[in-house]
Amino acid sequence: MPTNKTKDTKQTRLPWLQENPELDKAVSRVVNEFKNTKTQKHEPAEIDGKTEQHLLRRLKDAEQGRSKAGKFMLALAKGMEVEDPETSYVVAGMKSWDRIVNKFNAAARDVNDLGRGAVYIDSVDEYKAFQRIMRSKTRDGEVRQLNAKGVHIIDGSMDDYIASPRKSGYAGSINFNIDLDIGKGRHGVFEVQIRPKAYQDIDKKSHYLYDMIRILQEVPQSFLTDGDKEVRDSLITANRALFEEHSLRHGFDEVRKGEPLQISAAEMRSITGILDRLRTAIESLPGHGSKWQSESADALTYAKTSVVNVHMSCPLKSDPSIDLG
Repeated sequence: MPTNKTKDTKQTRLPWLQENPELDKAVSRVVNEFKNTKTQKHEPAEIDGKTEQHLLRRLKDAEQGRSKAGKFMLALAKGMEVEDPETSYVVAGMKSWDRIVNKFNAAARDVNDLGRGAVYIDSVDEYKAFQRIMRSKTRDGEVRQLNAKGVHIIDGSMDDYIASPRKSGYAGSINFNIDLDIGKGRHGVFEVQIRPKAYQDIDKKSHYLYDMIRILQEVPQSFLTDGDKEVRDSLITANRALFEEHSLRHGFDEVRKGEPLQISAAEMRSITGILDRLRTAIESLPGHGSKWQSESADALTYAKTSVVNVHMSCPLKSDPSIDLG
């Protein structure tokens, strides 16, 4: 983890947590870096003139494809027989320039979500309808069932995280990229997501967890302490638990691939203890009361509840007691 001159966050001792100085230090390092990501102003990284012109052209092409992308998403919503398709999709604003440049530099490749949109679904039946529609896709990516001329799904871009969660535990959408023919040999690229409407609230909470996970995932493994790894793994499991609980509540567990998430009593105690430590450290920071502090603390508490609920849903529990310490 990058060197940080910020003083270690003073931990309030919670009576149900055992003493663990190494874990407290790991939590403090994560929270201080997390604070930096939320409070420091991020300027665009420096890029050469050729790269700048390339990204500006891609941004302009994506922006000119907004209307066609919206029509495609409306056709997709109608094809899935989503209730009130006219209001079920959103074409988001274009990604900001600083985020475009910084993401391009971090990925060392083109950015495909300069233009973004989402179609919200209400049920697993609509999810299955989407899969049926995709089966009409031609080799070149045209979705014949939708009769969407000039729109092609980019080969290899489809990721179904609802069925197979990401390494971060995220399991809230199907993502894919579309190529939009905007005329005169030019093409725009949009990212489209299929999102369960019932997941909107936990998507926001998951984002806070992911910001902390990413801090630890970007550090070389050899630099991580055992405490760092324990915090990282607990956050990943908690993030997945958010979506696991909601998949059970809303029927999306039916399409999940692989084994469901299993959390033993010992794991539950360890994970909830770390989530409590993280929340306490965030709430102990100077300037308590800012939006990012209150919302991230809320996300950690919500995730803690999901961890407990997922543990309780396991068919075989090693310990029937629920000791949250």
